[in-house]
Amino acid sequence: MAGLGYRVQSSEPDSNNDADKAALFMRPGHPTLLVGLSMSRLSTIDATSGTFETKFIFRIWFVEPGLRGREAIAHGAWESWQDDYPHRPAVDALSFANSKDVTVEVSSAALVHKIGMASVPGLVKLNLWVTGTFTQTFSMERFPYDSHFLSIHFRSYFGSKDYRLEPFHDHIDFKFAFQLPDFHVYQPPLASVSNASELVGGDGSTKHRVVIAVAVQRKAFSHELNIICMLVFINLVAFTSFLMDSLADKMSVTLTLLLTTVAFKLVVADKLPPVSYLTTMDLYMISSFAFLGLVILENVLYGVANEQPVFVNAVIVSWALFQLAFFTWTQFARRPLTQACAGGREHHLHLLSSGMVEAEPFSS
Repeated sequence: MAGLGYRVQSSEPDSNNDADKAALFMRPGHPTLLVGLSMSRLSTIDATSGTFETKFIFRIWFVEPGLRGREAIAHGAWESWQDDYPHRPAVDALSFANSKDVTVEVSSAALVHKIGMASVPGLVKLNLWVTGTFTQTFSMERFPYDSHFLSIHFRSYFGSKDYRLEPFHDHIDFKFAFQLPDFHVYQPPLASVSNASELVGGDGSTKHRVVIAVAVQRKAFSHELNIICMLVFINLVAFTSFLMDSLADKMSVTLTLLLTTVAFKLVVADKLPPVSYLTTMDLYMISSFAFLGLVILENVLYGVANEQPVFVNAVIVSWALFQLAFFTWTQFARRPLTQACAGGREHHLHLLSSGMVEAEPFSS
């Protein structure tokens, strides 16, 4: 089945033609592996625990010198493939740097001898099904308008053998449209490809990785309807106290609404991410408390001066301007690729600060 349309954003230039790709296998040093990914399923994105579940086909192209003289063999027709190249890359859960619980199964193998129209004697194409849970760093400051890159980190050493990995951009795609309960996958899907260096020894030795990621954005409508709209309604009801003459009535309404807001915050607490910093939703809730506090202050001043202070209109206008500014910001936050790419850079900077991975920035 042909993959869906997609867009690849890379920090490394891709080989422009088949001859360039074929030349990659002729370089001295560690054997070259061309790697691709065809994502089949994406589910259970848990930003709290920092994990996501996925299933994809991991595609590998590599040269087996002992097979250069054999005839090409198509997928499904090579029954003795496991015996014919015993030194094939040993792909397992440790081949993925951010894997948590992963299984790898061979799907098919073919002896192709070429890439496109370019001849590469002994070239083998191996397809493997990879299913499992991967870890991911999620930045929740913009919740519920947060965007993320869900990344797969491919190590350059399989088993005890080192390889030189090269992403095959033509074979990084998405086979099916994903339906996620809490997130949108950008359409067309955005695949980010970058190289990174991994510290593997106390002597400062490094090995490289290829990182392939897909951009997703949280569906914010449910939080807007069930939380933000309710807070807007509570603030609007509080403003009706300005129309009352009795201070007791004013204070009764505003204090009741203040307690209602506190109770509402406790009720929706389990719908918010349990993080140690303030998110966009937290700041919006704080703003609602602040405007309720201003309304209560105005009512107290009314009781002292026995007339409506001048800043009543200022409170209402400032609240309206704040709502307009917040709405404008949310439209900016929804811009698909801009915010996703920012999230990707934050993710790689986090890896850099951890001292384990040195990642190159994404190109614009």
